[in-house]
Amino acid sequence: MDAIIRQAMILRRTAGIFLGVLAYNMAQAMKLFYLCTDAVVWTIKIMRYQFINVCGKVVRSGRKYSCKIINVTHEVFERFKYCQMKMLSA
Repeated sequence: MDAIIRQAMILRRTAGIFLGVLAYNMAQAMKLFYLCTDAVVWTIKIMRYQFINVCGKVVRSGRKYSCKIINVTHEVFERFKYCQMKMLSA
């Protein structure tokens, strides 16, 4: 019984490591193919601050949903639009 529990713990740790590697590789691919040229030198922490730590709210009007972004500078907004354009054109 202890061997089964030990193997399950090892499997869980291994799966966590693989998910971390997959997330890192996806972030690198996003930097290379979808973001602007200055984003190549960004770390994961900078990417998180640029894209994830943005305040906003989802607004419903009629049958349409939209996202109202609140605390974004013009530079970050242009980066969002550039990234969206590159992803939709791929």
